[in-house]
Amino acid sequence: SCEPDYYDVAQTGTCVIIRDHQTHFDRARFLCGTKQSDLVKVVDSKMNSMLAILMNIRSNEARKQFPNDYYIGLRWLQTVKEFRWLNETTEAGYIHSSLKGPELTQKRCVRVKHKNGVVLKWYAGDCTTHLPYVCEKPAKHGSAMCPKEWLPSSPSGTCIKFYHFQKTWKGARAECRSVGADLVTIADHAMNSFIWEQVAFHEKTTYWFGLNDLKKNDVLRYLDTVDEVVYTQWDLDEPKKTPASDCGIIINKYTTSGDSKAMSWRTAPCTETHKFICEKFSDCQNKYNGMVCPVNCNTTNCLSKICNIRNGTCNLGCEPGYQGLACRAPIQKNENSKDTSRNSGLSAASIGVGLVLLGLCLAFVVLGLILRNRKIKEDKPEPAEPIAVETLKSASESSDNPSSPNSPSTGTSSDADSSEAENS
Repeated sequence: SCEPDYYDVAQTGTCVIIRDHQTHFDRARFLCGTKQSDLVKVVDSKMNSMLAILMNIRSNEARKQFPNDYYIGLRWLQTVKEFRWLNETTEAGYIHSSLKGPELTQKRCVRVKHKNGVVLKWYAGDCTTHLPYVCEKPAKHGSAMCPKEWLPSSPSGTCIKFYHFQKTWKGARAECRSVGADLVTIADHAMNSFIWEQVAFHEKTTYWFGLNDLKKNDVLRYLDTVDEVVYTQWDLDEPKKTPASDCGIIINKYTTSGDSKAMSWRTAPCTETHKFICEKFSDCQNKYNGMVCPVNCNTTNCLSKICNIRNGTCNLGCEPGYQGLACRAPIQKNENSKDTSRNSGLSAASIGVGLVLLGLCLAFVVLGLILRNRKIKEDKPEPAEPIAVETLKSASESSDNPSSPNSPSTGTSSDADSSEAENS
């Protein structure tokens, strides 16, 4: 959606161009304006790194020597002692940790310096030095961008605004609602990091966000939702459970010296007063959402019939037959058939392997029986040879003839003879 020579910026949905022409700060803004653009506004560390790479590419393409410093759209306003972007009336959010608040009023224009094509550091200098600069303009879908002074958030596809005056939690929410927004929801680590980058430059500052236990004590939810919070970034010994209703605050309790970590969450009585962060959706039409309105939030196929307007995702998944984050893509039958055939193939392969194993087991059993029978035959004694019929007949005749020399004498006759001798 960007014109030739412009680069798409995913974080903001805008287009940027590196201008090699060297001039002072005010003139650079004027020249950007002739192309319906302005000096670039850097919203987070990812965009900062992307610009460093683009500057390195542009320097190599130019094939000429010019300073590695570029003007961006950030200035120091001595009257309020704040860094502000372009014509905005609120203090700048994301500021690179290398930038320090200048004490001298003449150092009021911020420059960026790229090194090795990946590092982009910021520092303040005078506004009269002639330097190249970076312009930024809306994409062709410019009507879908965030309102003025609202910061586009690529992790959530929404617009964010930081309010630097203090209210109670309910008062802060009412202020957000008065401009068609609500207190910010921090649903994941990417969103938490994005918010932290906007407050990291402001030490020990606390902000309300949408977390609260007003519906049920000790059960923290976002705004009016029914789901208990899942992603958290609690400080030590948090969250504290108290009889009173509590609401969520974020705090940057670390300095800008570089030894900091992502901001921490705490609970505080909802009647306390803190600064706050509002979130609203882009000015899209016909239920479209996102930074450039690419997502149509359709609850028809959502399992819960509740559509999370952030990026159009369905909270609890899709109805049968649909898929994708927004449950808009029907599940194709050919995909199912492929899966079925693949599963059938796997089942057939499994059956084949099972049959092979069964056959091996049967073969081992049969082999074992054969070996066992052979062993039994080897161990069994041989039967005696049969006696010839003639031998049996001869033995029978000898037993019938007492005079036969082969006939044995009987015990009865011997006893009778001995008895007769004793009587004599």
